[in-house]
Amino acid sequence: MLRDLGRDRYRELLTMHQRVLKDAIAKHGGEVVDTQGDAFFVAFGTASEAVAAAVDAQRALARDRTLPSVRIGIHTGEASHEDGRYVGVAVHRAQRICAAGHGGQVLLSSATREVVEDDLPPGVALSDLGEHALKDIGRPARLFQVVVDGLRSDFPPPRTDAPNPVAGPRPSNNRRLIAPPLAVVAAAVAILAGVPIVYALATRGSGGSTLGKVDANSVGIINPKRNARVGEVRVGNEPDQVAVGDGSVWVANTSDHTAMEIDPTKPAIAHTYSTGLERAWALLATADAVWEGGGANHRSSVTRIDSRYGTLTGPMPFLSVRQSEAGNFGVALMNRTLWVAAQGTLAQLDPRTLRVRATRDDVAGHAVDMISATGSLWILNGSGAPGLAQGGTQGSVTRFDPSSESVTATIPVGSDPVAIAYGEGSVWVGLLSGAVVRIDPDQNAVVGTVPSNAGLSDLAVGEGSVWTANSASPTVTRIDPKSLKAVATINLGTRPASIAVGFGRVWVSAY
Repeated sequence: MLRDLGRDRYRELLTMHQRVLKDAIAKHGGEVVDTQGDAFFVAFGTASEAVAAAVDAQRALARDRTLPSVRIGIHTGEASHEDGRYVGVAVHRAQRICAAGHGGQVLLSSATREVVEDDLPPGVALSDLGEHALKDIGRPARLFQVVVDGLRSDFPPPRTDAPNPVAGPRPSNNRRLIAPPLAVVAAAVAILAGVPIVYALATRGSGGSTLGKVDANSVGIINPKRNARVGEVRVGNEPDQVAVGDGSVWVANTSDHTAMEIDPTKPAIAHTYSTGLERAWALLATADAVWEGGGANHRSSVTRIDSRYGTLTGPMPFLSVRQSEAGNFGVALMNRTLWVAAQGTLAQLDPRTLRVRATRDDVAGHAVDMISATGSLWILNGSGAPGLAQGGTQGSVTRFDPSSESVTATIPVGSDPVAIAYGEGSVWVGLLSGAVVRIDPDQNAVVGTVPSNAGLSDLAVGEGSVWTANSASPTVTRIDPKSLKAVATINLGTRPASIAVGFGRVWVSAY
């Protein structure tokens, strides 16, 4: 391909190819252990996540006929983690299975098939290809092909040293077949799934093993498929707000006055930024930038981080000394405007320069959090502070239409609300007392309440559930949004401050 396409076009295709694979890997919590040319060696905590990532990757590659096809081999086994590498026969077996495949094909070992056959993604089946001799592996291996609806399934026999097919059922031929792209090239992805991993220093236990305790000054990692702690990333002192966006996990550290970017594929700290803020009150991460809100020089201020160029703007103050005394506020991005709600004021800022465009003092009584969803801003109003005009909004959610710049609803939610989030078609509010309130955006009304652990400090929605961080316990509670019942409680061993969901994991800052 390099000779046929030329260096520049080849480099462009290679970059696109790598982006597709990395996106699929990150979505399912994989760790890229090594890359060589166009080949990846990846570790996953579970076999089902590995297969789901492989399926997503092949589907994405099939949508772009200009990209090279990829062969993927998956094996489930044990390996030790030494000096940043995995060591063990299972590693070599995964590589040999990968080498046996053809471009566009996903092959599994029998060990992987045993684990995943009852938990396959929709539109996915397995085909028994029989036993085959793998290079330098002492005994024949039984291989299975992952058959995905709409993707090519008619491949030649596996490319092994001495094939000895004892074929099981072959996939039916009535599926729509997608031919490989021109100049067929098969890049390799070897996957080792279900690896017990123990990290020292930056990360610990990020694979399939259960972590005994999340250390203080860390971001704990929870596997939602197992409801178990599986790792942590050491961060700065007193980590507070955590958010997901821009392909990364972000955490704001209060004592260090820093924001840290976590690479979820490793997981490990990628960059550290000095924000100049004395206290992290709000953190918003999007595809373009990250905004942190907090105090600076006794004024409520915002700092913008451009992770692409490693540049910062701010801290830019927007509220007076008296207004900033009470602390918490909310930040949201909508209609190309950065909205900040704090202490009775709703401010509109330029999202790049952070210059204040306009302010209103008649919308948010005592804002402690804010989100943008369903075409509106949802401002969470706490119990208030002495000397501030509350306007009867304590313990409520104010729904604000940015287009008409008008309040469309004020919804009482109860005393001491501390966090708000959107997902599963509803707005969710967490109360310090431990309850979680569900709001129907169509009715502008509370339609359910779920008792939870006392000391709730934050909540997030993702992976089909509502998750609460409970600093008093210290635990994380998982709530089923359909039954409105708590279905799991995960003990962290250290008090959580904030929680976010992304990349197939739940991320909790612990202090």
